[in-house]
Amino acid sequence: MTGIARSIVLTIGDELLLGRTLDSNSAWLADRLSMLGAPVGRMGTIGDVEEDVADAVRDARSRAALVVTTGGLGPTADDRTLAGVAAATAGRVPDAEIPNPRGVEPARWYEPELDTGALLVLPGPPREMTALFEASVPRIRASLGDRLRTVRTRTIATTGIPESRLAPKIQPLVDGVDGVDVAFLPDLHGVDLRLRVQGSSEREATRLLDAAESAIADVVRPFRLTAPSGDVVEALTDALLARGWTLALGESCTGGGIGERMTVRAGASRVFLGGVVAYSNEAKQVLLGVSAATLEEHGAVSEPVAASMAEGAVRAFAADCGLGITGIAGPGGGSEEKPVGTVCYAAATPEGVVVTTGRFRGDRDAVRRRSGQAALVQLLRLVERAP
Repeated sequence: MTGIARSIVLTIGDELLLGRTLDSNSAWLADRLSMLGAPVGRMGTIGDVEEDVADAVRDARSRAALVVTTGGLGPTADDRTLAGVAAATAGRVPDAEIPNPRGVEPARWYEPELDTGALLVLPGPPREMTALFEASVPRIRASLGDRLRTVRTRTIATTGIPESRLAPKIQPLVDGVDGVDVAFLPDLHGVDLRLRVQGSSEREATRLLDAAESAIADVVRPFRLTAPSGDVVEALTDALLARGWTLALGESCTGGGIGERMTVRAGASRVFLGGVVAYSNEAKQVLLGVSAATLEEHGAVSEPVAASMAEGAVRAFAADCGLGITGIAGPGGGSEEKPVGTVCYAAATPEGVVVTTGRFRGDRDAVRRRSGQAALVQLLRLVERAP
């Protein structure tokens, strides 16, 4: 086989076809193989049937420079991967077995033959699979050599703008920089832009990535998160630390989700003092000092209540900043005036209180996560702009 090395990923197991196990391995492998310079051209899922595994492996090896299988290596009778691979390779002994640092079954490595690609057989558990793949990378590099095309990437994290609005603005600008591709990677917190250059020297790749980033700078500036991880929590933590400010939370519809995000990273205690999950009106009054009159006049899901919750959190923990958030996550509880997805969120800083009402799409989980992200971003922008 000649030309650019392309890969095929085969996941094996009846549990995948029955929908009982989520296939996260394919996505991980596709990303890693692309970065390695052997992009995935095809994926497939096969049940625990020896003949089906054998047919799939034979076909894949005839089409790709590298075939990676994952799953079906356990000790039970329904694990048929090794039998299928043996049939596909005419009983050939693996060229190498790579010890498993996180389990029992090793990876099996088969060098390419004539018009068939290399074959890497991995176990299914993600922790074992990822470790064994990384241990196999030197063999992949040595086997595929200069057919691998070095890939260099740069990721720009954005939030507060959907892919449907961002892509038409970004794509033409990146298209104007020869040699650079862009991928849009959306999730419930925002959209990551992955700029990619393939096959260039490091110096040339850096020049091209710089040019593409410069071309889109004005478009992404209002939405960009500059923290190395692309996480708003990292950016907010750094911004609060820079001013010596602390944070407390008053959460209703997010149920502690913002607090959970604030405490994932080590060192959270430097800025985060604590939070209150005040779901009922009584809890909002007793724990955060929201007045009964405000609740009666405006309702629990309202800007005045969100502002009172933020201010109450500041008082309760003697913090410099506070977040208050209250809304209707669904699927029930909405009205014509306040439909499902209505969320009010407020940010209190030493400079004052800013409150916003948002309308967030999606199911209950999506509304909670999107609104929590919006609340964190609102506070981040206020802290960044503070004198």
